[in-house]
Amino acid sequence: MKHTGFTLFELLVTLSIAGILTLLAWPAMTHFIAEYQLMVKSNQILGAVQFARNQAVTYQAVVTTCPSAGYTCSKEWNQGLLSFIDSNKDGRRQDSERLINYLSLTELEANLVLKKFGRERYLQFLPNGRTRQVKQAGAFWICPFNNAFPVRAIKFNRQGRIWSGADRDHNGRLDNHSRAETRCEN
Repeated sequence: MKHTGFTLFELLVTLSIAGILTLLAWPAMTHFIAEYQLMVKSNQILGAVQFARNQAVTYQAVVTTCPSAGYTCSKEWNQGLLSFIDSNKDGRRQDSERLINYLSLTELEANLVLKKFGRERYLQFLPNGRTRQVKQAGAFWICPFNNAFPVRAIKFNRQGRIWSGADRDHNGRLDNHSRAETRCEN
């Protein structure tokens, strides 16, 4: 009778080779996972801004998106984004104003910076989908703490159009049709 199977030596050699291959692939895999998580978070930010614009048109109301650490507006964009129907159009949420969306950004491994024309620390969409004024055109810049990852941008114009881009080749310009210069101070 012939035995089929592996000897202990063959099993140990196979496991050793698998372990070595895993150790070799680990750094590349962790880099890939971190970059993927940054891309997912930037897509969530893009979705939150697009959702705020869509809700302004749907409800025919002014919708404000502001930085938030909870359910009131704050000063730091890295904590989160809060969108609400801004009944009095002041850019700050009162308890009586309807909450539309909250996106937590506490696990974002990057700086989120709003750069636009104007001093307001919020973004407002009008019932027609446009931004509140010419000064509201600009972009959210997602500036990774690790320079190995691409800078990402979520841009919006006066008409309320929103698009995104990234600087994957690290040449200081977005890799989309706009070719805009990146705005991160590293």
